[in-house]
Amino acid sequence: MKFGNRKAFDKHLKEAGPHHFASVYLLISADYFERKQLVTKLCGAVLNGSPLDEHHLKKLDGAVHSVHELMRELGSFNFFAKKRVVIYENAGELKKEDAGVLKSYYEHPNPSVFLVLSSSSVNRGSSFYKQTEKAGVILDIEPEKPWEKEAALSDYAAAWFKKNGKKTASGVNQALVKSVNNDQAQLLQEMEKILCYLGENEEVSFEDLRVIGSGQTSYTVWQLGDAVFSRKGKEALEISNQLLGDGESLIGLLRALRMQFQTRLLGATAQPEEVQSRVPYLRGPLLHKQIQQALQYGAESCREGVLLIDEAERLAKNSGIADRCILETLMIKLAVL
Repeated sequence: MKFGNRKAFDKHLKEAGPHHFASVYLLISADYFERKQLVTKLCGAVLNGSPLDEHHLKKLDGAVHSVHELMRELGSFNFFAKKRVVIYENAGELKKEDAGVLKSYYEHPNPSVFLVLSSSSVNRGSSFYKQTEKAGVILDIEPEKPWEKEAALSDYAAAWFKKNGKKTASGVNQALVKSVNNDQAQLLQEMEKILCYLGENEEVSFEDLRVIGSGQTSYTVWQLGDAVFSRKGKEALEISNQLLGDGESLIGLLRALRMQFQTRLLGATAQPEEVQSRVPYLRGPLLHKQIQQALQYGAESCREGVLLIDEAERLAKNSGIADRCILETLMIKLAVL
């Protein structure tokens, strides 16, 4: 059995519990934080209220522990737990010959143990993947496009604040997501910091973000993007130099700019309805503004801009050129496309 998204997998967990779970699960996601969340949720479901302690959980790492060590753990028993979960992280590290060992286990699994395999990626044509799909359940989540992940995390932030009794001003969730470059773990840390700061206040505003520092860089990065797409080279240079002076990393800036270029490219080549469906937070005046910027800047310029940003990131990683010089050169090139 195989699922391609969390919603379908969550439905499976609800319908299978508490007595009809598979003996083996394979969770595949390129996002480490997402995999960690999925593993925790799955363990909680299959153990049905039992504590997630050392008696009920055992973690092994495929990059360190061989499949034979995994087999020994799967064959062991614990007198303090009726059901256990053995988690095997980085299962994609398994060698081709190990698939036969797993196949033998799949045919006669330990009835008191749930095997949870996790990996950032697995070859779908491999015998390991096919055997696991036949013997158990696979959740194989496709990597999201930058704007899809941004939209999903913005919705996640809105739901998280709502669950904690807070509302957010328009644009706040998007600013937070952009400030952490789509990193869900860092986003959660920022939201927890904001929640502590708010106290009894009911709404999160841009002023709150400014005071405690959350989202501040993102807000300025938006200004940098506006300057670039308006071809205001002098303003773009001033903002970019200020960002570097405030401690923002060059790589972080380049990645934030790349996301803006990718969104504008979509705006320059797709109908407004398609843009809004693929980037849900873009609506109303904000959608109109970005589409106008994209059309004025031009689709070809957006494509060239992405290539220039890629080249700047390569220089930042591999050359000895100063960050400020790389960024200033990029700003000048982007402003004259």
